[in-house]
Amino acid sequence: MRTNGAVAVAFIASGALVCGLLAQPKPTPQSKVTAAVRVNVVNVEVVVTDAKGNQVLGLGAGDFEVREDGKQVPITNFYASGPAVPPPAAPEAAAPAPQEAPPPEPPPAEELALSMVVFVDNANIAYAGRKGVLESVATMLGRVLRQGDRVMVVSYDLSMKEHRSFTTDPAKAVAALREVGKSAAEGVMTAAQRQRLLDSMARDSGMGVAPPSSRGMSSSLPDNFVAQRALENIQSFAEQRFEATRSQLKALGGFVDSLAGVPGRKAVIFISQGIVPRQGEDLLIEWENRFPQAAQSLQRQGVVAPAPLQTSTYSVTSELHDIEHRANAGRVTFITVNPSNERGMEGMSAETMAMSAQPGLAATEAMSREQSLIDFARATGGRTLVNTPALADALTAAAEDLHTFYSIGYSPEHFGDGTYHRISVKVNVPGMTVRHREGYLDKASEQRLLDRTTGALLAEGTPAPGTARNPHGIAVVTGRPTAGEGKTMLMPLTVRVPASRLTLLPQGDVAEGKVSVCFVVKDENGRSSEPQRVAIPMRVPLDKLDGVLKQDATFTFQLMVREGKHRVAVTLQDDVTEEVSTVVVEVAVPGKAFLSRSGS
Repeated sequence: MRTNGAVAVAFIASGALVCGLLAQPKPTPQSKVTAAVRVNVVNVEVVVTDAKGNQVLGLGAGDFEVREDGKQVPITNFYASGPAVPPPAAPEAAAPAPQEAPPPEPPPAEELALSMVVFVDNANIAYAGRKGVLESVATMLGRVLRQGDRVMVVSYDLSMKEHRSFTTDPAKAVAALREVGKSAAEGVMTAAQRQRLLDSMARDSGMGVAPPSSRGMSSSLPDNFVAQRALENIQSFAEQRFEATRSQLKALGGFVDSLAGVPGRKAVIFISQGIVPRQGEDLLIEWENRFPQAAQSLQRQGVVAPAPLQTSTYSVTSELHDIEHRANAGRVTFITVNPSNERGMEGMSAETMAMSAQPGLAATEAMSREQSLIDFARATGGRTLVNTPALADALTAAAEDLHTFYSIGYSPEHFGDGTYHRISVKVNVPGMTVRHREGYLDKASEQRLLDRTTGALLAEGTPAPGTARNPHGIAVVTGRPTAGEGKTMLMPLTVRVPASRLTLLPQGDVAEGKVSVCFVVKDENGRSSEPQRVAIPMRVPLDKLDGVLKQDATFTFQLMVREGKHRVAVTLQDDVTEEVSTVVVEVAVPGKAFLSRSGS
């Protein structure tokens, strides 16, 4: 992206916060001549269990086979996290003895750290069961968090809300869970709206719950007008839920991408009754059964399509699969928890169910919801849990998997090809089963850079652990804000880097290079902008290179923000060597009234 003019308006959150980026780079190009070497290692965390479901420890690299897209790949990295114990004895007719592997070097400490997110999906949840699940999660946190682990609490209800950034203090996370437990749940209102549509169809079709004085009376079949009115209400509901669900999945996908920028193991405890993949499907089928003659007539006229065709219009199946792919790209494991104690029965009275044209539809919708939870967990190597009295123990066992695993690495031939690649892992010991992510999306370098920048803002007060590397020694300085359009302010932001730490390659009589600078802004309410990337080409005459290398390269931008406190993550990448530096700065932006009083 060139830097002439405005880059973009980054976002408007809840109609309150506007954050954009206007780039005005002042490159003073730069540095040494070197060659870039790209090393790409794909790490797969594997949990091995025996026939009784107990974890199997003490295996070595030679006990595993890894395939990508069906082709076996050599294992280049191997690490066993957890106590080292010998594996169980194999039967005499077992496979050949595993090959001896050299003692592996443990990965960096940041790669062993656990970053756990408790994500409460209030858009798809009822009050019943939520409190108990949150209490079970709090119990689990007190049991499993180890030194260096961190936990974060977020919820979604029309928009993403961050209740607690990553913290190593479980007490702070538990306090945030209590806050979530007091909040409203959009899913309750959605269920009530859906139930009103069912009740309305029951009354209009003459098959529903009638007042006592009219029960037993015959009723005439409704005409096409009544049926079409009911259909329009259902279609409006389905369209509304479709758009709301797409917005939710977009926010969830962006959040998963930000986790990709955090090193180590990442897990999302996803508390939800599940996401309906085809909005309004059960209502449309109920409509066809309630109004069979009208449905056939309208379908013959071409006014309406059969229910399966209609619901394809309101399908979010591809978006659900995209979440799985993006989670696997960032090594994010989903542990899903359904808080409902009466799955398939929410909001349904016994009387209405008895009069339903197809009573099994409620259970069908519940199963489709639950399937989304199963798919999230299966695809990412996690577990699916339900709300039982033993939920705290089940959560503890699932969380312990995140500490005890085998990390297997291999180096694929591709890098950043934008393709989803399937992974399969086999254990060469009879009777064992494995659980791992099923594949990964090989993101392009630009997307990895944006993920890293966003991930740096997930920690409280400081950059997320492992994201604050600054090998270039960059410094970020903000200037005095000036009034912008509307309620926005323009705040100058300058990135300085010693020119000698950047890379320029000789091309004729000049040295050329390129840097990329990424920004993400987060306000005091936890709302983040869309990440922005600016690519800046550099050219220096060779006869001036020595003088340039003694100076700082300076890049100046204008951040368009509103009044209040903000945190800004800045990442600079030398695009020649792909070496990256990230820093986070905190800024307080005064309002226009303050500027007027101060004479600005």
